[in-house]
Parts: sequence; structure tokens; C-alpha cells
Amino acid sequence: PRPTAPPLSAEQAHARQVARLHSVSYPASLPATAILRIKEFSYDELEDYKQFHRQVFTELARHHTQRLVLDLRGNGGGNNLLSVDLLRYLLKKDFVLTKSATAPVYAPFFSQADSTKPAYFDTTHVRRLAGGRFAFANRTVGVQHPYPGHYFRGQVIVLVDGGTFSAASNLTASLRAQRHILVIGEETGGGEAGCNGGNISELELPATHLVLQIPHFQMLTACRYPRLGRGVQPDVEVVPTPQELAAHTDAVLLQLPKLLAR
Repeated sequence: PRPTAPPLSAEQAHARQVARLHSVSYPASLPATAILRIKEFSYDELEDYKQFHRQVFTELARHHTQRLVLDLRGNGGGNNLLSVDLLRYLLKKDFVLTKSATAPVYAPFFSQADSTKPAYFDTTHVRRLAGGRFAFANRTVGVQHPYPGHYFRGQVIVLVDGGTFSAASNLTASLRAQRHILVIGEETGGGEAGCNGGNISELELPATHLVLQIPHFQMLTACRYPRLGRGVQPDVEVVPTPQELAAHTDAVLLQLPKLLAR
């Protein structure tokens, strides 16, 4: 019988999981260019992501990298703290990821229908505004500060598609609103104006046991004039053909050298 590999330690398993979430590469077909692939902004690996970002941008500076391709295709979002941390390297001045996060009603209800169960989430994260509405009190909302001395000065290209949602599409919209970037791919699944989220309650229906997810806050991006009801529109649209999809051919990366040579 074929010998089996020894089981991974908890640390090794964690490192492998984190490695699946993000990676950086330097393709030979694109000189002085790095591709930073982020598959999701995982809630559980905040410090790992921050350390990874720090290592990546230190390396980019050391190698005098002129172009950064941020690949957010298929990134369904996650922790806004990770989006903020990434933007701290990409924006030179104080910036905004989420300009506001408010409840769309004047009397939001955060308690469970079953009074024996705890509230959906800690209401200390909620504050009442002067007009009577409620806002999400979170450090990712409002003005954020860049990392001094770590600004990436080169060209920034963001790859997106219909699987780019929530924190990933918000990052794209807010970054383009505050810095000249090039967006390539397909319209994002997440809205250019923002998304509903902040805190999401889950309600299990008693008869079917289906679980409803109920977002409590309307979170708006830094985009001043968003196209309501639409995602972030790419500057250069690249739509894979059915043949490319069937062959698992990455149409965007295949065309990237030609697109960036324009």
C-alpha cells in the first residue's frame, strides 16, 4: 500500500487554509507586475491577512514593482476590516470605505421572536442619530487613515466579475472613487452604491426550517454618483466565452498583457 503522509499539525492546517484564501505571483508575461489574488475576506484570519498584506507591500517596494493587479473575481466579501487594511496601502490620504451605515427604518428590532433567546447581536454596536434613525457603530465606517510611508505608487488594476460582492465590490467602488485605477472584467454582483449588511441576523422558519438572513444596515460606498441598481462597471469588459469556461481557461489573465500594453 502507498504510504500515507503524516497528519498536519493545527498550525500547518491553518497555514494551508490561509494560503488558499490569498496569494501573490509575478508572471513572466507581465514585467514589473504583481498579481495579488484574494478569494475572500475571511472573518477568522484578520491578523494573518494583515501580516500577509504587510509582507506583500514590503516586497513590492523592495522589487520596485510598477503595477499591481488586484484579483477580486469570485470574492464574495467578508470582513470589512480586511478591505480597510488593504486600502491603507493603496490610498495616500485619509479615505473612506463605507461612508455611512444606517438602518432603513426608524425603529429597528434586534430581539428574537422567542424571548427566551438572546438578541440577534450586541446592540452596543448601534447608535441613535440626531434625526431618530439608527447607525452601525463600527470602526470601518467613516474616515480611515493610510499607513504612513507604505503607499503603493504604481498602477493599480482590479479584476472583478459577477462573483465580486459585498466587501470586495465595496472596496472596488470606493477605491475607484478616490484613486485612478483600471477595472477589468465583468460587472460586479455587488452594488456600486453599496450593500446591505453590517450585522446579519438569521431567522429559522419553524415549519420548513429554512434560514432567512436579514441584514440590518444600508452600507454606502465612497462613490459619489453610483448607478443605482447596478454593480461596478469595468473600464474594460472581458467576458469569457462558453468554450473558455468549459476549458477552464482564464480569459482575463490570458488577455491581460495585451490589455495593459495599450
